[in-house]
Amino acid sequence: MTDNKYTLKDLGQIISKSLPRTVFNIQAEIRQPKLSNGHMYLNLKDKDCIVNAIIWKNNITDIIRNFKDGDMVEVDGKIEYYLPRGTLSIVISNIKYSNNIGDLYQQYETMKLEYKNKGYFNNKLPLPTVIKNILILSSSTGAAIHDFYYGLDNQKCNINRTLIDVVVQGNDCPNSISNTLDSIDNIYDLVVITRGGGSIEDLWGFNHMKIIESVHNCKIPVLSAIGHMVDNTLLDLVSDI
Repeated sequence: MTDNKYTLKDLGQIISKSLPRTVFNIQAEIRQPKLSNGHMYLNLKDKDCIVNAIIWKNNITDIIRNFKDGDMVEVDGKIEYYLPRGTLSIVISNIKYSNNIGDLYQQYETMKLEYKNKGYFNNKLPLPTVIKNILILSSSTGAAIHDFYYGLDNQKCNINRTLIDVVVQGNDCPNSISNTLDSIDNIYDLVVITRGGGSIEDLWGFNHMKIIESVHNCKIPVLSAIGHMVDNTLLDLVSDI
């Protein structure tokens, strides 16, 4: 065992000093941009990897404020190491739109236009005047279902609730939700599909054609409660509320 003893601060300073001082020019796709205290925090992603990135508030413009998930950009930035959290980030000094569109975002826009042209986003079932029985499709271990139950209980809602545990992320998500929707009985007043927020990849199953078709054909009103306010899936558009 070596006799040299280091603190984490020592190690962090060694990492910081070893980083290149080069300004890198990078083309990548924006993921989960978020403004906080005037700064923008985001991820940069390509087909191989994803990295944290920061734009300090003195570089923020109106164009930058309007960046959204899936935008393809070209950035100039340096690699910096944030010692208190032990994280590497690209600190962006310049950013602009690239001529390319992110792969997943392009797929999303193509499918959105296809289903819009089919009229899938127009035919909404009305909510019943009285809602007594709801079916909830969600992960039984996720935070979303607990938040949903808290909302019901906090409002003292006298509603019978049935939970079916479904897969809410990954390759099995579309089949799990679609098969459940296709087999439910007409004893419910409302179907709720819910999960917490995430990246476009995490929520991608809710853009799948199997879910879109099943929700469109469902004879019971469907409420979509997916992700945070900034997250938009095709399920949100095809659902009744």
